[in-house]
Amino acid sequence: MTSKLTFHAQRALEQLQDSWGVNQFIQSDAARNDAHCPSQNNPNADFNAKREYYLGSLQVCHAGDTLNSYCQSIFAEIIKLDEATWLSFDATVKEKRKVSRETMTERLFAHRATDRVIREYLRDAKICHWPFESEVIALLRNKFVHQSGHDPKREVEQLIASQKLPWCPICVDAKPGADAVRYIDAEWLDADVELGQWACAHIRAHIHAMDQNLCYRFNLPRERWRPRPISRQLGSLASPRPAPEKHLPPTPPSDEARKNRTKQEAPDTKAPVMNNIRQEEIDCAKAHRQIQAELLPFIDDYIKETGVRLLRMHGGLAGNALPHTIRGHELSFEYDLIRPEEMELSKADRICIRLRQRDFVPYVTAWSGKSLMRDFTTPSLNDELKEHIRDLIDMVITR
Repeated sequence: MTSKLTFHAQRALEQLQDSWGVNQFIQSDAARNDAHCPSQNNPNADFNAKREYYLGSLQVCHAGDTLNSYCQSIFAEIIKLDEATWLSFDATVKEKRKVSRETMTERLFAHRATDRVIREYLRDAKICHWPFESEVIALLRNKFVHQSGHDPKREVEQLIASQKLPWCPICVDAKPGADAVRYIDAEWLDADVELGQWACAHIRAHIHAMDQNLCYRFNLPRERWRPRPISRQLGSLASPRPAPEKHLPPTPPSDEARKNRTKQEAPDTKAPVMNNIRQEEIDCAKAHRQIQAELLPFIDDYIKETGVRLLRMHGGLAGNALPHTIRGHELSFEYDLIRPEEMELSKADRICIRLRQRDFVPYVTAWSGKSLMRDFTTPSLNDELKEHIRDLIDMVITR
């Protein structure tokens, strides 16, 4: 996924991507360790519950704070360039002590303005892309940070029930809605890795779409962003290699660089508008999510049943992620599998699955290094697709 974004969005997305990857690795390590423990009366059960609560609540707070800091930074860029926005904001936000435009800009860049005021202004006055999940995440963040997850009036539950805004129609890594939010009892919010990853995925999608929309409308300075993958190797499989260079996050351009910037790119008049998403496109995205929800557990279960060794599983986007549309990209899932007794990693086979669409009609393409590509036009995981995936996994052992 390559696109032009402000450096504020790039920093936010890289931090969210890192938190996503680290939590996934920790979760995988814990699952690998538990595989050697008794399935019943697991001695690690209490530790796992505490670990999930800590990591889940921490990731929710990180996602909420990342959205807050991005909103303040991007709003500072807007009022720095657009006087009409500053006049509107100055008239809308009634403060006891008025401040100048320069003072407010400095306060926003330093992230010292009121988070709620800036979020609500961007949401309501500037009419940005704003899914309702972000409202829930912001409230969850406040509950975990300021009340240790205590919600005696069940305010989070009431907010979800009100649904003042529509849920996000398209999100790659998480389902729309707030099904991940749960209570331990009547007054205390629960947290686990699922909740943290849900919050992280929605804030990533929110910032990515919102930044492209604001750049288009206000002609903000932006640079091409190439997401940096996060990976690690197990000590028993990795060969010695020099330590990689330390990655430095994107840094803001200097004022001199801004002054010397050449004529900024003209707005793309063909950029899609969020409000013009057709119902059939939303239905196609929902079908992809439904297939993914059924497909991934099925593959995991069959891999365990056959005893094939899973070296690596990678999920992501193939193509270009255009703003506010599922055109131009596909959901991609890759599994590197090897016979359980095989020690030579070069003999692993890769199984590839793509969730695609043609005129917003969803279909699935599946293949491996030992088979041809085959398409299945289906809105769900049917028996024919299941049988083909079984065949692909079986080939790892039989061929």
